[in-house]
Parts: sequence; C-alpha cells; structure tokens
Amino acid sequence: AVTPDAYDPVPEPMTALGHLQRWIAGACGRSANEAVGWPSTENDTSIERHATRGPLRQCEALRDALLARFDNDPTLQARHVVVMTPDLATYAPLVAAVFGRSNAKGAPPLPVTIADLGLRSTNPIADAVLAVLALTHTRVTASALADLVTMEPVRARFGLNEAEAQDLVGSMQAAGLRWGWDADDRAARADVPRSDQNTVRFALERLALGALMPEAGGVEVVQGAPVGDVPWGPAAPLALRVQAKIETVGALIALVDALESAHGALSTPATPAIWRTRLKDCVDALTTVPPKRVWQRLDVLSTLDDVLPDAPETYTPQAAAVLLAGAFDLPQRGDRVFGGSITLCALEPMRSVPFRVVALLGMDDAAFPRQAVPNAWDPMAKPKPGESDRRTIDRHLFLEAVMSARDALLVFYTGFEPKQDKAQPPSVVVEELFEVVERGAGKAYAEPVEHPLQPWSLRRFPKKDADADKAKHADAEKPKYTDARPFDDFLVKAADARLNATARSGASGQAQQLRERPRLSPRQHPNKALTTSDLTSALTRPQYLLLKGRLGIDLYERDQTLEEREPIEPGKYAVSDLAEELAPLWARAEGPPAIDALEARLRAEGKLMVGEAGRLHLREVVAAMTNVTAHCATLTGSPLGPTQYTVQLKDEVSVATPLLAECLKTEEGVALVRRVYQEKPQDHVWVRAVYDATVAQAALGGKVSVVAVLVTAAGCKRYRPLGRDAAESLDALERTAGLWERAHCEALLLFKKTSQEIAKAPQARPDDPEEAVGE
Repeated sequence: AVTPDAYDPVPEPMTALGHLQRWIAGACGRSANEAVGWPSTENDTSIERHATRGPLRQCEALRDALLARFDNDPTLQARHVVVMTPDLATYAPLVAAVFGRSNAKGAPPLPVTIADLGLRSTNPIADAVLAVLALTHTRVTASALADLVTMEPVRARFGLNEAEAQDLVGSMQAAGLRWGWDADDRAARADVPRSDQNTVRFALERLALGALMPEAGGVEVVQGAPVGDVPWGPAAPLALRVQAKIETVGALIALVDALESAHGALSTPATPAIWRTRLKDCVDALTTVPPKRVWQRLDVLSTLDDVLPDAPETYTPQAAAVLLAGAFDLPQRGDRVFGGSITLCALEPMRSVPFRVVALLGMDDAAFPRQAVPNAWDPMAKPKPGESDRRTIDRHLFLEAVMSARDALLVFYTGFEPKQDKAQPPSVVVEELFEVVERGAGKAYAEPVEHPLQPWSLRRFPKKDADADKAKHADAEKPKYTDARPFDDFLVKAADARLNATARSGASGQAQQLRERPRLSPRQHPNKALTTSDLTSALTRPQYLLLKGRLGIDLYERDQTLEEREPIEPGKYAVSDLAEELAPLWARAEGPPAIDALEARLRAEGKLMVGEAGRLHLREVVAAMTNVTAHCATLTGSPLGPTQYTVQLKDEVSVATPLLAECLKTEEGVALVRRVYQEKPQDHVWVRAVYDATVAQAALGGKVSVVAVLVTAAGCKRYRPLGRDAAESLDALERTAGLWERAHCEALLLFKKTSQEIAKAPQARPDDPEEAVGE
C-alpha cells in the first residue's frame, strides 16, 4: 500500500483536493467514515462537480468554469488543463464547437487539441474503405449506399457536390431502393424468395427509365423482359424533369457499377498481400482528394502497408474488416499531445499525468465505469477467473485522473433525466468519491452545481440590488441581472430580454400571467393571401406557427433514416395513404381500374407488400374506395365542376379555399364534397371542411345554403359553416384570421387536452375561476 509519507506532498496552503489525494494515498483498508477532520475549506474551489442537462450543456458549463479560472488566475494557461472523457466520439465535436466560440465582450475562443483520434475519425478515405469492405459481409441497404454517396471523397470521385448528393439520396428513396443488389443477391445472402422489388437494380431501372422516357401516367407499366431464368417484373419510370437530376443519376449508376466491381473483388479470402492490392485499387476506383489533401490518401496507403505485410496466412473478408477497423481506430498521434492548448483525450491508460486542472466529462450513471459486453456467439470472449475486466480498469483510471490534478478537479455529468427533468445520480465512482469529500469537507461543499437547461436562463444571472445600483447606472430603475462570470454578452442580453418580457407580463399570479403573456412585435410583412388550411393551422397547431413560422424552430421529429426492408406489414394509416395515391388513377379511369392492373403498377413502384399479403392489402384499399364511391353516388345534385371560393376581408386580406374537385348544386344549396379514406377523420380534416363551407357561404353572399360533406367508408358526415349568414361567416373568418396573426406573435393556449381542462376549471371552482385556470 502507498503510505501518506510516500505521496508527493501538496504545496501549502492545503486545499480540499490535497486532503482528498492524501486520504486516497493512504486509504488502503480505510472507509469513507475515516475521512473527517479536514481543515476549513471555505472559498475553496479545488473540487467541483457539475450536474447539467445533456452533453452539450456539460461542454458549455466546462467552458464557463475554465474561463472563470483563467480570469481569476493569470498564471493558469491553456496548456495546464486536460479534459478526459470515456466517450471521446461524442464529446470531441461538442468541445471543439463550444470552445471555439467568441463574442464581442472579449471572451476569446479556447484553444483545444484533441488527442486519441484514430485515422477513421480524421481521414474520410479510411471511413470510405471500411464502408465498402463492410458491404462484402453485410447486406447492401439504402442507408449504407446513401452514406457512401454523401462521403466527400466519393462525391469528388464521381463529380457530385453536397447538394447534388443529398438530392440523389432523395431520388434513391423515391425510386423505392431498400436493400440487396438484385434478386439473386437476396436469395444467396438472406435465403429469401427471389424478388427484385426494392433492390438496387430495381431502383436504378426506374431512374434510368425516367431519364430515357416520359411517364405515361395511369396504371401503365413497362414490362420487363426475362434475362436468362430471372423474370424481371414490371417497372414504372420515375419522372426526372430536370437535366441536372439526369446527370446525377448517371453518376449514381457509375458509382454502383464501381461498387459492384469492388464487391466482387473483395468477397473472397486472400493473403494479406492480395488484400493490400485489392484495397488500394478500391481507394483509386472510389475516392479522390484535391492536391492539398493528398496526405489523406497517403496515410491510408501507408496504414495498409503496415497492417497487411507479406505473409502466408489467408484472411476472410470479415477478418480483413476487423483487422482494418482496429488499425484505423488506433490513435495516430501517440499517447498524448502536449502544446500550448487545452488537451482533450480519452480516459484510457497512460493518459493521466500531472496537470494543474483536470476536468472529467461524461461521468454519467450507467455510462462509466464502462461495461464490456462480449459477443454472444464467441465462447472465447467470456471472461475467465482472474482476468481483468473493463469496470475494474475504469475505476483505476478514475483514481489516476483524480491523483493527477494539482490545483482543481472538475467533474461533469448529466444530472437530470431528459424527458421529465428528474434528478439522477452520476457515475457510482463519482458518488463514492464525493462521499469521502462530504465526510471530510462537509455536505455543503460536496453538493453539485446544478446548471439550468438553457444557457440564458435567469438562474444563471442572480438579481442585484436595484437601489444600490442606482448610483452607478442611470437606467437602474429596471431590475438588473448579471452573471458572476458574464463571458457571453449575447447570453446576458437574452436573459435581460426574457426578464423584461416577464416584467411586462405582470407577476400578480398565474391567472394574470395567462392573460398577459409576452408577445413578439407584429410581422413586418404579414400574409395577405390566406387559405383555409392556414386558418385550420391557427386552431389545430398554433404552436407550430409560432415556432416554425415566426422563429424558424422546427421541433417536428422527422425520421431521417431510409427504409432498409421492403414493405412487409401495413402501417397505421396504410389504407388511407395508399387510397390517396390511387385516387388520381381512380378518377382518370372509366370506372374502378382492374385490381391486377393496380397491383402491377404498385409493384412497379415498389410500394406494395410482397407476396399475397400485398394483394390482400390492395383488396382492402379497393374495398374502402369502392364504399366511398358508393356513398358519393347517394348524394343528389348536379355537378358544378372544380370550384374555388375567395372572400375579401379587412386590411386587404383574402381567404381562399383550395380547388374543390367535387361540388354539387342541391335543392338546399351547395354541397362541398371531399372523399376521406379514414373511418374517423382527423381534427385538421373536418376543421378545414368547416372553414371551406364558411368561405363558400361568405363568397356566395348567404344567398344559398352551404354544407361541407366528408364522405368516408362508413358514410357521409355533414358540417355547417360557422355563421348562419354571410355577415356572421365573414365575422368568423375575420376573427380566425386575427388568430392566425396572433399565433405568429404569442403562445396561444390552444392545446387539445389543456384547452379541455381550462374549459372545465371554472366549473370546478366557481368561487375563483381565474385561480382555477392558473392552477
């Protein structure tokens, strides 16, 4: 055991960190209860732990803490700081982005050097080689092909810029590309029935046909001629109306051709020398770099020479991929980087050397100590008695990092659950360490510093005494908020703007705040031509109008991943979605199209489930459309043809309906018919139908009765306008148009469930309805 006398003494005056290190040095056989009696640690900041909300806030809190220490101690320099993390892949880009910030108040960007990055992290050619090699033992998917297309060296090789590559990924998705080179590849690789639908060959055929011939429309398809014993199915050209898209399709075909050639060459076992030649040919065929970055190609070729020397062994594609992945992930700059900047490195052995400030990022619960999960299929991966494990090594690394700090130890972790914001503990090793700190320095010293969700939160800027501030500031009549470390003036301004907005809203209770919510200034160029869809959005999703329409913030979760398997089961709205796609075909045909023709068309587009399941689903869709058509036939009246209604409101604002395809003149008046292939129409569907009827009644001057009819498979549902006559309809449209404009300036309390509760609140407490609404 290491005794306290053998430990390198800490300079006086003794800090809490020094006491902790002395206790650790002689802690063999001791418990945390014995860490008592440390001298006073008042104003001691040598040990800190910070509870934040997410990795980004950890990096921002670390930056603030380091700027404060640089400001308070002129002798502390960037080279005296090391930042270690168990998850370098996550925190390296965040630290680089956050530390690179600068602002007008004078806080300079913090220089940082990232160590322990492998060749794959710094060289895109290495990543491209591994991606191509992975295709030899995994199935070819749309997402894997999209990743290759968007890689910079691959784009440069085939003459694509970033926008063209992204557009090409969208074309691949529209063409129905899912997985597999062709039917033979699917049968050989996955042991599934031979089906060419949604393969790479299928998608390229649709794109090529779209470039060579026009889309006929309707249910027509291009019948495939069998090649050998492979019965190619029908195809539908994907319309490419822009010449630039046709050129990018040519680049995609060339890329796929090069990939297939590389796939054939890399799919068989070979000696290291042959593998080296194959991979060098792959680099030349699929990647290129500008002259100023030719070192990237040379680094990859040099690594291939080192990893694949001349030897008699034979490597399979899987073994070659594992070997190269390990070589490309090894640090390329030695154990550590020293210089005049902050060092960011992985929490690995041989990284803990003395630094004045040691910061630990990502010390989250269940993330550290790291758990080594062996492969279930590998019997040799099961740990044997006496072998070291990952968790034990991580505990030792943590102690090494603690002992390496000379002036300060800063620990950062995610201390709040992201969905409900509930407090959660840090890593167990951090908890154990601060149990010792609490015993020695007191509970108050060991409490974490809790950081708010947003960096401009008022919690970061404690209120100053306005009376004492009057002598220094002429504008001291309004409350002043300042940060103890106001390094980012734009955050101070954001907090001040929020403070002023809160002051304007009044603080006389929650009910008062509900009535006087902060508002943005009116838009400089408000919309003058509105549609009934706009009015519907003002009622059904006003928060979207404020966030997306005014502030440019999009909170809608979009799935950016491409589909990697052919359709095998219907989704939630599969019937209605497919029926909406078939509706134009249904309308152009004289009567319902034959189900065989519809099936051939959908399979040619790659939108129908394979096998009998797709045919059964199509029958269900056709039955629903037939029922809707039958219910439409029960409506009496003479067709008016496609019609659009427009009314003029105040301030030169107009409201128009979309082009209504089916309108009937009945004995009662006018019926606006819309076909809906859902049993229960969604809220925005029937609300828009109400506004269509309201606009039509106002446009017709109230001379005839107007009704909106939603025809579903279950029957017909009728909706009346909002007003009984033209004047009331115009008034309703005026108020909703005002609501549309207000939704771009303030947060309207129009949540479905919340609005229901607010409506019920006054009934629950008639004695004080406003307080009930506030609660």
